[in-house]
Amino acid sequence: MDGSAIESFSRGPAPSCSTVLSWFSVANWGYQMRLFHSASRQILNRRQMASLSIGGLVLHHTRFASADDAPTVKAVDASYRKETPVSLTVRLEPVSADFDGAIIQAIAVGPAGKTIAVAGDDHGIRILDVPNLHRHVLLTGHSDLIQSIQFDRTGRRLVSAGNDGELIVWNCRDWSIQQRMPTTHAFAGVRFSPDGKELAAVGFTDEVFIIGHAAENPHPRVLCDCTDLRSVEYRHDGEVLAVAGRSGKLHLFERQQYSLIGEYAIHNGRTHDMQFIGASPVLASVGEDGALTLFDTQSREVIRRTPVADGKLYAVCVIDQKFVAVAGSDDTISLVEMSTGTVVQRLTGHTGTITSLASVGTQLFSGGYDATLRKWQLDSIIGGADRIAERENVFDR
Repeated sequence: MDGSAIESFSRGPAPSCSTVLSWFSVANWGYQMRLFHSASRQILNRRQMASLSIGGLVLHHTRFASADDAPTVKAVDASYRKETPVSLTVRLEPVSADFDGAIIQAIAVGPAGKTIAVAGDDHGIRILDVPNLHRHVLLTGHSDLIQSIQFDRTGRRLVSAGNDGELIVWNCRDWSIQQRMPTTHAFAGVRFSPDGKELAAVGFTDEVFIIGHAAENPHPRVLCDCTDLRSVEYRHDGEVLAVAGRSGKLHLFERQQYSLIGEYAIHNGRTHDMQFIGASPVLASVGEDGALTLFDTQSREVIRRTPVADGKLYAVCVIDQKFVAVAGSDDTISLVEMSTGTVVQRLTGHTGTITSLASVGTQLFSGGYDATLRKWQLDSIIGGADRIAERENVFDR
């Protein structure tokens, strides 16, 4: 994608065909639009959209240079800390006076661990320094709530997507817009492939939008048995794409032809967030049932399902091969030891739903409806860098 833009998409053969959006030269940018679905765009105020997470519908133009049967382990609870290990709290200044605050919807950490990106419902993305959370730059380009952001593995590009139907790729050298893909589709999640040559985006439809190089060999359409998709993740080996949403089912696709491997019940109700554990095939996910599910995408089975919260869980962050953080509507972050289902600590301090988590080593970042970004130092709870190194490859095969 570096130095190239995306070509207008081509559509593969009907029912089992995938929408692939390919990129060519920047000179070719600006092509015809095509509808994937026809429906009216829902316009909600930003607080409603923050609560619903997505809305809106069709892609105009795109170019881009039952869980009841699963093994269940009841969480062994932990007492609340009298002094939670918050090392820094920052209240984000809104982009303009039109906003009374900035609800945080997405956090992403740069590969080098020196920079984080924080996006909110005020349509702005802040690039912050990890040590002190000082704002380095403010990125503006979206016109509605931003739902999802991610750096590529090189740290040279950042992608953002949200309710305005814009997929924007930012050049991290000078923080300029490298590519802009306007659509009429509201997006809930977007991810780079491990090799950085492809994007996958999901939203309020049953289709996964695959944006890549191969104009001459378009993929089949990627369809799910769910019309409200919330999360998409590439497995680290690049061979599998995982998608989930309202149905609570995990949809796995192989990447050669994007054929469906299978559908697997991982949550009762919406799946909101998921993340692969290191280089392993194990996927950690959370949803509205308040549970943390570990699913092995190689053996294709749930290996553990741990009820963690009475409320809904919206965010999951793998700290290392042993611990994962989850958070949601109870304003609390739970640190879970994955192998046992033990909640080793519950971190309090937020005064609203927590929507996003990210980590660098033993530093955990959280944000949500209280418009604060918090940095937690977890050394005293899970150990320092030396102990993290000892825990490598617990799930690797």
